[in-house]
Amino acid sequence: MKQAWTAALCVAAGLVASAATAAAAPKQIGTNGQWEMYVDEEGGSKSCYVSSVPTSQAPKNLSWNPRFYVMRGATTDGRLEPSVFAGYTYEEGSQATVSIGSDSFTLFTDKDGAWVEDTGEEAKLVEAMKAGTTMIVKGTSSRGNPTTDTYSLSGVTAALTRIASECG
Repeated sequence: MKQAWTAALCVAAGLVASAATAAAAPKQIGTNGQWEMYVDEEGGSKSCYVSSVPTSQAPKNLSWNPRFYVMRGATTDGRLEPSVFAGYTYEEGSQATVSIGSDSFTLFTDKDGAWVEDTGEEAKLVEAMKAGTTMIVKGTSSRGNPTTDTYSLSGVTAALTRIASECG
């Protein structure tokens, strides 16, 4: 009987832990063009972000899974913070670049992430994203491989407007 009670208690604890984990996961609130929108309400604070994957990648003989993000909310003090998850570890000390039309932005890298070097440039990058049609992200992996990821900016303006209303 004691073993049955212990087993039931373990199952119940597992279900509670699963429910807590599920509640903490970001919730997708929509898609606009190539951009997905999410809300994350963890620990009483609320953050939102938009995210997209590239429409093309080079070189074709390598495999990686990058994603571009723009976050807004408690962790960014309300400002829009663009960033890249490369899908690989960047070469130590390297920089990544984001190009939209004639605008170019330098990002510092750390492990598999990249962020705008000068936070004063974050708003300029976001404005360029809203005005542009295509964004190109270039980086170099820890193995020395240069990569180019091309993103469609279709839907980014509407997606950013939506997260502003969710996490204004």
